[in-house]
Amino acid sequence: MSIATMTRRMPGMVLGALLAAASGAWGATIVLKDGSIVEGVILEEKKTSTTIRVRTPFDERLINRKDIDKIFDEEAVDQTGLNKFEELPEKVRSLLNARADYRMGNYQRVIDRLQPFAEKETQAGMKSAMLWPIIEAKERAAQWDEVRKMLEDREKNGTPEDKHRARAHLDIFDDNKEWDYSLRRVDKAWARNFLPVEMRADAQDPNALARQDMMAKALEEYCSQLVRDEKSGVATVRERMDPRKTVEEVRKLPKGVRSQDVLERMPYYEELRRAETSIHKAQAILPGYADAFQLDLIRAEGEQLVRALETLLGEAIQTSPLNIPLPKTPDAAARQQWQQACDDWLTKTDPAEVVGEYFLDKLNAYPKEMRMEWHMIRDVQDRLIEMRESVRRQRRTR
Repeated sequence: MSIATMTRRMPGMVLGALLAAASGAWGATIVLKDGSIVEGVILEEKKTSTTIRVRTPFDERLINRKDIDKIFDEEAVDQTGLNKFEELPEKVRSLLNARADYRMGNYQRVIDRLQPFAEKETQAGMKSAMLWPIIEAKERAAQWDEVRKMLEDREKNGTPEDKHRARAHLDIFDDNKEWDYSLRRVDKAWARNFLPVEMRADAQDPNALARQDMMAKALEEYCSQLVRDEKSGVATVRERMDPRKTVEEVRKLPKGVRSQDVLERMPYYEELRRAETSIHKAQAILPGYADAFQLDLIRAEGEQLVRALETLLGEAIQTSPLNIPLPKTPDAAARQQWQQACDDWLTKTDPAEVVGEYFLDKLNAYPKEMRMEWHMIRDVQDRLIEMRESVRRQRRTR
């Protein structure tokens, strides 16, 4: 059924959320008891779990069920407890409908729906979610003075993501103000060098930046320069990763280290964090832009860890105490010596198992995109776990 057909057949308030979903928006709207909302993809929602895992445009987070008021998501993993659209708070309904209006080109309606709520809203995240559709609706109407005032407010008083996003818009406007807000350049890059051929002529028209597709191209170039100029792209991280150093650091992991503490002990930690910071900025500026960068960054780390785990697995196979023959009737000293060899081997191979757990947890957030990497790590991990269980079992029974 087409969007136009749905528009004729469905009530406006229900329609808004359906249009948002149909347009590729983040699928879940989670209303928390403090009045704020979280939008993202629900990755894990089991009836027995006290939390749900959600991937937002900026990060992945766990939300405690006791903090949740309502969930609206047509495609949630567990449909139990979902609320009808009409049951959502009025301001959330207005936000979802305003987004649908924006996609349909009803820019004044976006402003009319959200302005009364935005003026009174005190929760930072919700206020930001309301103000950005207003800002972009005013951009589409080429109301540059009003837009600039709102962007300056977001840069001063908004969330950290707001500050990055507002600065990007302001920089692009400043680059092109002298040309009546046509799109001539982004920083030192001229538009003819990054725009597709079919858009270059239109880019020179006054107020070309009022076009959504034109502004999107400008923001893409801005994000590209941001990642490149901060020298923290995926290629840079890959160049600085050394699999031999990774293996050595895994070997040195202390006994009892938790999987969530693994990353900060890896030799590529600082490079990875810098790259993630740039990606976070780009994602704040243009949600969805940095998804591919994020996946490439995880793949780069995965290449390191697969090689490290395969090396450590090979060493574990060669040094397994099960390779040491025991007499059919060993005396107490021989048995104790062999059991000590088992304990030493288990201690030595423990870091590899913890590292495997760490990376599998990271990959679980991307079940489709990272399926191949997940299976590679899982295969090595399963073989290692099986060996360790076999050694424990033999140690108890021999």
